Amino acid sequence: MIYTLDGELHLQDVPTPLLHKLIRELTVPNPKYTNALRLGRPTYNIPETVMLYEIRGNALTLPRGMAEEVWREKPAGTTARDKTLKGEPLTFDTSRFTLRGYQQKAVNAALSCQWHQGVLIAPCGAGKTEIGMAVIAHLGRPALWITHTLDLAQQAKERAQLRLGLDEREVSIISGAHKRCGTKLTIATVQSLYRMELDELARTVGVVIVDECHHVVNNPEQASMFAAVLKCLPARWRFGLTASDTRSDGLSETIFQVLGPRVAVIEPQQLEQITITPRVETVPTRFVYTPRANESPIDYVRLMRCMATDADRMQTVEGVIDRAVTEGSSWLVLAASLAILERLHAYALSLGLAAEFVCGATKKAERTAALARMKAGQARILFATYQLAKEGLDIPCLDRLVLATPTRNKVIVQQSIGRIQRPAPGKTEALVIDLVDEKTPQLLVQHKQRRTLYRKMNITEKE
Repeated sequence: MIYTLDGELHLQDVPTPLLHKLIRELTVPNPKYTNALRLGRPTYNIPETVMLYEIRGNALTLPRGMAEEVWREKPAGTTARDKTLKGEPLTFDTSRFTLRGYQQKAVNAALSCQWHQGVLIAPCGAGKTEIGMAVIAHLGRPALWITHTLDLAQQAKERAQLRLGLDEREVSIISGAHKRCGTKLTIATVQSLYRMELDELARTVGVVIVDECHHVVNNPEQASMFAAVLKCLPARWRFGLTASDTRSDGLSETIFQVLGPRVAVIEPQQLEQITITPRVETVPTRFVYTPRANESPIDYVRLMRCMATDADRMQTVEGVIDRAVTEGSSWLVLAASLAILERLHAYALSLGLAAEFVCGATKKAERTAALARMKAGQARILFATYQLAKEGLDIPCLDRLVLATPTRNKVIVQQSIGRIQRPAPGKTEALVIDLVDEKTPQLLVQHKQRRTLYRKMNITEKE
């Protein structure tokens, strides 16, 4: 067998047992198909599986994350060819870093990793960006930082300027018509990279960091986009950063098949000395949801519509918002319904609260300004979808979190809670306010699942 590494793993003349094993492992369920099936929607146009491999003649191409596993199972006489590129040596300023013990261990694990690739798992507040920047600095090679949103790209640039001391020539964001690479660090969304020629980056970059890397397998389109970009980048070092390797669609292992094994895992308990462990307060509602006869499982679009038009439930949530007038310093109110968020935002404004509302439709400049006002303490309460809290929300002064609509996704809940755990001057405590629809059995089950997560995070009930 011939074993070749570049941006992918290429195998020729693979023994039949190994070939069949790899095909089985890399044929994974399509989240779109599974979701449509669960909701009783048509599936005739949706592939049932996603294939993370390609076969042409006697050649098999795999994601590079499979490199170590395949090498362990290689037949005798295998020929290895390493075509990865280190990039030119560079000098980065490492004097600006003051890494905590667990951060330094994660950096050391990445630097000493035999296969030069893998996934670094660190919960919210652990400093994933700090760790990634330190890895780049110590490797001392031209680097590419890949995100999936411009907000995260801008945050990465700001951190690079702060920690690596890079100027506008040395660090650059690729976006829209702006295609200039930084001399030391280039930051780009996967969408921008997918639409451009990658020859220059392929020749020069020695380090690739994939931020929020659980997105590499979000859906077939995004998986295809990441695969198309990564295969063009034969950088020697490649690491993914994520707060959680748990996926609600069961595709957790696919992250590692694409990017390599776990290199370092920071446990939430390691952060207890530097983050604030909140308490949780449950606020019951009298909302009752009656599914249609053929509705199994719950139709969440219909559920959100019913919640938004239920006057009693909305008054209960508004009662929680009333507390923002006198309680806490900075509130984050999350929901899965724009209609609910819009109404709550209007209600907060009617109370005279400085309130912000951001969603996917919010223009970038408006969103940036709104988040800046929250960070500066000029606004007291932020209304947003769960998606915003899941990634890219850095407002350390937040000390109140309201879960205004139910969710069973523990990754979303954990990352939402992480937004109020960050230390800030004068911040001594934090509180999660969980609206519980206890009269609807399916939603009560979801609350029990959230309570299990609270216990795992050492979050206690407010007395």
